[in-house]
Amino acid sequence: MEELHMIPSLSAAAMISTHAPQPAVSGVLVSVESLGALPLTAVSATATCAAGIARVVLRQRFENDSALPLEVTYSLPLPAEAAVSGFAFTLGERRVVGEVDRRASARSRYEHALATGHTASLVEEERDTLFTQSLGNVPPHTAIDAEITLDLRLRYLDEGRWELRLPTTVAPRYLSIAGRVPDADKIAQAVADGPLPLRLRLEADIGDTTDGHVECLSHDIVTEARGARAAVQFKAADGVPLDRDVVLRWKAATSDAAATLVCGRPVDDKAAHAKAAGSSYAAIAVTPPLGLSAPTPRDLVLLLDTSGSMHGLPIEQAKRVAFALVSTLSDADTLEMISFSSTPQRWKRGATRMDRRGKETAMAWLSGLHASGGTEMKDAILEALAPVRKDAQRQVVLVTDGLIGFEQEIVRAILEGLPKGSRVHTVGVGTSINRTLTGGAARAGSGVEVIADPFEDPERVAARILPRTSAPLVTNLRASGHGLRRVAPEKLPDVFRGAPLVFAAEFAPEGGTIVIEGDTASGKFRREVAVPKLAAGEGSANAEKLFARELVLDLEMRAAAGHSVDGELEAVGLEHQIATRLTSWIAVTEEKTVDDGGAGPFRKVRMPHELPAGTAAEAFGLRAAAPTQGAFGGMPGGAMSFATGAPPAMDAAAFAPPPAPKGAVRQFLSRALGGGGAESKKMKSAGGPPPPPAAPAPARGAPRLREQSEREKADDDDVRSLVRAPAEAKADAMFDASDAKEESLSESAASAPGQGVRFLRGTIVARVDGRIIVTLTATTTEGAVFASRRDLVWVVLANGERRRARLAVPPPARLEAGESIRLIVELDAESFGVALTQLELEDGAIVVTLDAKR
Repeated sequence: MEELHMIPSLSAAAMISTHAPQPAVSGVLVSVESLGALPLTAVSATATCAAGIARVVLRQRFENDSALPLEVTYSLPLPAEAAVSGFAFTLGERRVVGEVDRRASARSRYEHALATGHTASLVEEERDTLFTQSLGNVPPHTAIDAEITLDLRLRYLDEGRWELRLPTTVAPRYLSIAGRVPDADKIAQAVADGPLPLRLRLEADIGDTTDGHVECLSHDIVTEARGARAAVQFKAADGVPLDRDVVLRWKAATSDAAATLVCGRPVDDKAAHAKAAGSSYAAIAVTPPLGLSAPTPRDLVLLLDTSGSMHGLPIEQAKRVAFALVSTLSDADTLEMISFSSTPQRWKRGATRMDRRGKETAMAWLSGLHASGGTEMKDAILEALAPVRKDAQRQVVLVTDGLIGFEQEIVRAILEGLPKGSRVHTVGVGTSINRTLTGGAARAGSGVEVIADPFEDPERVAARILPRTSAPLVTNLRASGHGLRRVAPEKLPDVFRGAPLVFAAEFAPEGGTIVIEGDTASGKFRREVAVPKLAAGEGSANAEKLFARELVLDLEMRAAAGHSVDGELEAVGLEHQIATRLTSWIAVTEEKTVDDGGAGPFRKVRMPHELPAGTAAEAFGLRAAAPTQGAFGGMPGGAMSFATGAPPAMDAAAFAPPPAPKGAVRQFLSRALGGGGAESKKMKSAGGPPPPPAAPAPARGAPRLREQSEREKADDDDVRSLVRAPAEAKADAMFDASDAKEESLSESAASAPGQGVRFLRGTIVARVDGRIIVTLTATTTEGAVFASRRDLVWVVLANGERRRARLAVPPPARLEAGESIRLIVELDAESFGVALTQLELEDGAIVVTLDAKR
């Protein structure tokens, strides 16, 4: 029997007792039967691929079938390599083209537009693979078509194939202890407890195939060969569910296809773009020299994620990849293995020689792994990077789905702890991988990111990793040349067998030459590439965006290392008009589009996502788990929301758009993979891994969409105590009278049904020109009554001081359950810039506890 070696926790975040509150998960499970008609009704992707790059246009249709204006929020998963380089929406005959602005400014413009009756939309980056899309003031009984343009570099696989990968869903992420992820509310997901009706359609034009053949491991497709081109669509006429990555692969047109140059110069069509138009740009891939690197004994460390989210298909896939890697090792190689969930565990105390006996014991240990618990990855990373010998050149291979919210912590740990000569490679497994983690960790570790598709031959995956665990073919790469202004990344990576050197460059508009030089085992490496002179608007429109995206990735890596880069990052987003962490796309109609000018009630809906195919809700801690099933640290029986701590603010009403639910109750279905491509069918017939068990029914009395949580009730008690505090000395006699009136109103409201909600929660969403914009939602069944509709209100400062303020427009007479309103509060100069905690309406009878939107 193998002995397990527990590793002491290296970070406070990992010190979680089994009796302590359970760690938080960035997801809340919502019932399909409660959702009604969802506003996002159609999604399509149109891709044009050639010469190693792609432009993808995502089109979405949002429909509002209610009698009130609608605001929709949607978490948008995007490819890791993509630059969000265009955004627009169409309302009726009006096409509204967006622009990139500073993030805070874009958010303020969006909120102000909604509050004043305009339709507006916003696209904000939360992670490089996760964006928040907001669309507000969709008029009643109206449809809006949104269009998002992406530019990305195709991935080049060792076997001479190009790959296009489009994510379609966002899985919940492990957050560990409360407060560890500052923007937890930004990555929180509403996850449906069953299939959603939404489908994705695809049209892809592949421009550089050898024979028009395109393979898709994720879905069944129809391909029409057109010489060296191919047109691709899904076989299903109505599209496919949004529950896994869409993956297309095709053989490159020439044996030297990895050596490509795509260049272009943008048009000077906007003031913000004038500087960018003064240069030309190139996306470059250089083929490494032929030949094999000298055989080198490997010190391989396998780091295996066995957390709850890996339950089902991902853990089986991870084990198959690990088996393949172990089987390829030679007697001269050594192996260490560490599995991790809530805590890391070693296979053996030290490195083991990979002779026949070593491989047998390694595979026996791998066979016994199962998925459960949290994802305390940082401790495992630090343990894996600690060298046994001073001269050891460790090759760490991290196998994971990447579903954590503290990605930056992991990247920083690798940057700070990576020994000289060592590398960290990542293998992403599952059907919805967090490539912010897998890509960032590989970049920080000077390694390679490999994505293992669920039905792909694991030996093929291992073959992509192993060349990177040998010595590189070319090191110390540097770029120079006539007309060259800068390259991205700033430090060119080493080149390994089978992988091209990929980077982007900025040139003078007159063009020039770039010279790439480096060192090999047999001498010097040198390649020279000519860049032509380009006029404004000439060449590829993708090249500038790809260069800007590489700059952003480079800057974010410096930020993870502790450098201050926010100014540079913001400048890149504005100059090149792409979304970044600090710049967002904003589009606003010129004219008002809603009848009440934005002051009336509206509906808020947060679009849910489907669970990734091959997983189950309890694996993410979103349901009570059966004793044999994994979960993020386990969930209280029947729990269907966040495991603990302060959950991201998701109003229950936001998941229940009109009309009311109808029809029979839809049963929760197993999330087993189905309907895959040809290799999927082969795997099934060959007796592949079984689907995960069907999810157990929720315990009796399990909460679904809570009308009021215990936390909210406690907040209400706090509000009551604050409201009844003595008025400030400077408050006038009228307020003293209204304070007394508030007591009686509060008591009558508590005892008399139908009097409306007296204690509400609101969010300060913007501060503009001496005004704050507050949104609030009536989440209880009675709604909210504004009897007097007075425009004079009180604001309460953080120190308890009350000050008079005025509403630009009085509230409506009544707010029904689930409806929201926006209040524009006009403040004096002293109150505008300070923290506010409460807003008192109706002479104190209605109190709004204020949170600030980050």
